[in-house]
Amino acid sequence: MDTGKEGRFLRWQFALDGLWEEALHLLPGEKGRKERFLLWLEGARRDVAVELFFETEEGEMFLGLRFPPERDVQRRLAMALLDPDRPGPSPAALRALPGLEGLFEGRPDFMELGVVNAWKSSGPLRFWEGGASSPLEALRERLASEEGRYRGPLPLPLALEAAFSSPLPHWMGLPVSSPSPQGHRLDPAKAERALARWADVPRNLFR
Repeated sequence: MDTGKEGRFLRWQFALDGLWEEALHLLPGEKGRKERFLLWLEGARRDVAVELFFETEEGEMFLGLRFPPERDVQRRLAMALLDPDRPGPSPAALRALPGLEGLFEGRPDFMELGVVNAWKSSGPLRFWEGGASSPLEALRERLASEEGRYRGPLPLPLALEAAFSSPLPHWMGLPVSSPSPQGHRLDPAKAERALARWADVPRNLFR
C-alpha cells in the first residue's frame, strides 16, 4: 500500500480506548518524553494506541497502531518509538520494530472517513470493506446517502483511514479536507488522490 512520501515528522500521540480527544501529545526534541509517557501509562487501561503524525503537501497524515494488551509489551514498544537514538520516525522505521514487520502489507480490511482527533465521538463513516467494489465509488455512494453529513464545515480536519488487522490492529490516515473561514471542508479532489494511492493491486509501502 502506498501513501506517497511522508514529510517532516510532527508528533506522537497516545490514547486510551480510542479517545483521541484526550490524547497525550509528545513532540520530537521534547525533554523527558519517555518519563511523561511512563507516568501516563501507569494510570492507563489496557487499550493503548499510538499515532505518528507527518507533514505532507495535502496536510497531516498519520500512522497508528493499537498495542498488545500486555503492559510490558506496551512499555517496550513505546520506549522504542520514543528512543532518540533510533532513526527518525517513518513508516519504514515503524515496521523495523520487533513484531511489526508485517505492517501495511496487502489490502486493508476496511476504510473510513472521519474527523481527526475526534474519530470516535464524531462517528466515522465506514464506506468500504475488503472484497467490496471500488473504494472511490463506495465513498461517493455513502456520502450521497448521508444527507449532508461531512459536507458542511467541521472544527477539525478530515481524513480517510485504511485499517488493517494483522499483525496487530493498525491504520493509516491521509488528509482529505481544506480549511475555510468557517472550518474544515471535505475536499473531493484530495479524497480521490488519497484513494488513488490505495490502489486495488497490493503494493508494499516500504519498497
